[in-house]
Amino acid sequence: MHLVALDDLDRVAGKADWEEAVFHLYNRLHDGGHMLVVSLSEVPGSLPFVLPDLVSRLHHGLTVQLGIYRDDDRLRILMARAEQRGLTMTDDVAGFIMRRAPRRLGDLLSILDTLDENSLQAQRRLTIPFVKTVMQW
Repeated sequence: MHLVALDDLDRVAGKADWEEAVFHLYNRLHDGGHMLVVSLSEVPGSLPFVLPDLVSRLHHGLTVQLGIYRDDDRLRILMARAEQRGLTMTDDVAGFIMRRAPRRLGDLLSILDTLDENSLQAQRRLTIPFVKTVMQW
């Protein structure tokens, strides 16, 4: 392959056998003039990789950080997406969700999908008691 892509590489951090396999894969691809593209939840140096040479290789290429949102950004995105769907989400409800939900934007939007579907079925507005019931928080 001229290009190999590995998604969620951070999931192998701390697993020496996996790290070594990725390290050797990188070297084989690089020596052959091919490319390796990886995605990580954070920059390589902040993850618990045990193989320093792998971290060095991961820093070797171009590093682009995408989707780095502060909580305020996530809150605004959540509320804007709710509005796009025709849902009314008050600041209190959005804050309640933000305090209990995982921080990943994808997880928050998945929660919004669930709330939207349940709200439509139950013909109910998004209130804290309703969110508690649906999400079982």
